[in-house]
Amino acid sequence: MVKIGKWAEPYSEPGNPYPDETDSFAQMPPSCPLHILPYGMLSDKILPLIKIKRREHREQRKEFLINKTLNVNLILCFKELYRLSKLDPQNAIIHKPVNTSDTKQTMKQLVDDCDIPLIYLEEAYKKQLQGPPKIEVGDWVRFAELSQECYCYGWGVVQRVLGSKNLFVAMIMSRRSEDYTDYPIFNRWKRDWCRSVIKKKVSIWKCEKVGHDTPEWLRLRNKVIADYNNSLAQRKLIWNDRLESVIQQRGEPGGSSGGYRSIWFTMDINVLDKEVWKSITGTKKDNSHIIQHHLWWCFRRSYPILTGLKNIILEEGILD
Repeated sequence: MVKIGKWAEPYSEPGNPYPDETDSFAQMPPSCPLHILPYGMLSDKILPLIKIKRREHREQRKEFLINKTLNVNLILCFKELYRLSKLDPQNAIIHKPVNTSDTKQTMKQLVDDCDIPLIYLEEAYKKQLQGPPKIEVGDWVRFAELSQECYCYGWGVVQRVLGSKNLFVAMIMSRRSEDYTDYPIFNRWKRDWCRSVIKKKVSIWKCEKVGHDTPEWLRLRNKVIADYNNSLAQRKLIWNDRLESVIQQRGEPGGSSGGYRSIWFTMDINVLDKEVWKSITGTKKDNSHIIQHHLWWCFRRSYPILTGLKNIILEEGILD
């Protein structure tokens, strides 16, 4: 038998219309009972039936796995496949984002359209059979935050365990490194625009335990909260007693004092330290070590307001 190219069909020699079957029988020991089959029956009769049976078995197994696996675990599975597909487009399995609200029927159609190997669903189902992670109040958790495109990770401290399916988590801050890796900061709560700690209900299946609160961490977090509240009180006092009126009198760039207020009450920058304002010199790039990413919008949109506020604080002796 001659083959041309890696994916070429086997060459059929005269009198050998089933070269694959010929090769298969040649590899079988003489005692194999399949030798009693007439030549060609395996290719013409048996193999087509095997293909049909395999398709039927796949369909039945697909139905079982999707019906028995929780939606949250299926979505996590498909999101991971989509993420890997984006990293390796040549071997991509899923070419479009997975909707977090997809139904079981939609997921079945996705498996068919993308011809997803069932081994991935088997792994998701096997993980589910092992049960959810053992998590209790006070545990530090990393959890998947699903989006339309893919997913990212959030971190938090478990406040309550809601039955067997969900957790109530207080979120903590994170920082992104130069390689775009996020690192949690468990001594600082994540807050919204109203400065309230962000809390959310999270499926326990999305969570992974990464640590636990200790008395030392509780004391450190309480100190951070106390320092935060003291700093906020001092900022309000200085702003209301003098800074706001000076800004309006000087008529600095930006017109109203709203832009200045946003900078003054950015809690990640120690605006109460006079040395911080003295160190703001030169270009926007020169000050990246001071402002970090929390005031990125000052550089992109309103850098004159930042330098204007600096001049007011230093020239008027606001922090003296």
